[in-house]
Amino acid sequence: MGSASNRPPIVSKEDLAERLIEDKERVLASWMKRVREEVPSARDKDSFYLRDHLPELLKHLGCALKEPGRIKELTQVIKLGAEHGRQRARSHDYRLQDIIKEYGLLQETIFNLDTGDTPLSSEAAIIVSRFIEISINKATDDFLHCTEKKTEK
Repeated sequence: MGSASNRPPIVSKEDLAERLIEDKERVLASWMKRVREEVPSARDKDSFYLRDHLPELLKHLGCALKEPGRIKELTQVIKLGAEHGRQRARSHDYRLQDIIKEYGLLQETIFNLDTGDTPLSSEAAIIVSRFIEISINKATDDFLHCTEKKTEK
């Protein structure tokens, strides 16, 4: 078994938090490019529409990476996910799978930040994955609720 000095370096949750804060605009640009390429209903949407609550979500994710377990950050993610779902429901061409795809692309974008061959720590990966999971759950829940209301009218 190798010693600690022989282990490959990993990107800590604190390092990832700093990268998200410092490179927020690059993360957003990379994510928007992928969303426009891979989500047909997003192709004609302007940047403001696509970004909607994402800058704030990244800020809260950065805070949670620095201080895991902060209830405030999870509460904000739930609120932002709900707002995202409602916003997408107002679009006539967005589908449930589009929201899920958007969040999957966000997770990939975060995981693929300039870390070279250096993997994320398991703690950082778990926190990011949990944030994405909570966001998807709340966004899709509110999306469905809003679209059901529209069909009832």
